[in-house]
Amino acid sequence: MYFLDSRNTGLCIKDTDDCQGSEVCGRAIISSKLYANITACCGASSSTQEFCESRSVGEVTNLWFRVTQPNELCVKDCTPTSPEAPPECQEVPSMSTSLYANVEDCCSGRDNPEYCDTMSNGEYSNKYYYDTSKMRCSQSCIGELPCSGQFPKDSSTTLYDDLATCCSEKLSWIRNDVCVSNAKGEEPGNTGKYYYQLGDCVADCPRSSDNTDCGGTVATWVMNLYPDRSTCCDQNSCRNPPTPPPSDTLQS
Repeated sequence: MYFLDSRNTGLCIKDTDDCQGSEVCGRAIISSKLYANITACCGASSSTQEFCESRSVGEVTNLWFRVTQPNELCVKDCTPTSPEAPPECQEVPSMSTSLYANVEDCCSGRDNPEYCDTMSNGEYSNKYYYDTSKMRCSQSCIGELPCSGQFPKDSSTTLYDDLATCCSEKLSWIRNDVCVSNAKGEEPGNTGKYYYQLGDCVADCPRSSDNTDCGGTVATWVMNLYPDRSTCCDQNSCRNPPTPPPSDTLQS
């Protein structure tokens, strides 16, 4: 027989002096209501059924529950000091805490379920996100760039399936191909066009290239681009404008 713990622990105590294993035992007083089994007793408890049944026999539920720190994740109700304890392991803080069968169910009510699911499992999502510390798009993975080797630190972080979408959504003022190249740590490509810079017209290509006209890759969309240097200089004041081609018209 079982009775409710009068100390309001949310547990049920087995009415016996002969305890087996780690179950909680004691002797009922005359006013105690007795229940035939632990399930019936826990049904009358102020705690959740799962919490009461597990803790009353000295066990943990191995179910999932929600936490607000860190970052609205879900953690597993297990013993953190156990040698085989996973990193997401914590003991449930309250006997009335809602428990869930799996991390997906637990995360389904969070503001960002995908973020919660990935982070709660301690896995890298391989998704892309805007990395505020580096001011570029990064990938949640381990390896070469664009991998950050980190998890997004904020549950409000939007995750994207591909790098180009992250760039267009979060860094829309930067040319998409330049944004993607920056994230990968690569030299951006070029348009082959010209733009005005510091009193001259230069080509949109890396300065390291063999073209002496190269002035660096244009990173933003706001720069006016021209099809050739001559057209660029016609619209701007170049220090050394190109020499116009000789005329085919004969002078009399």
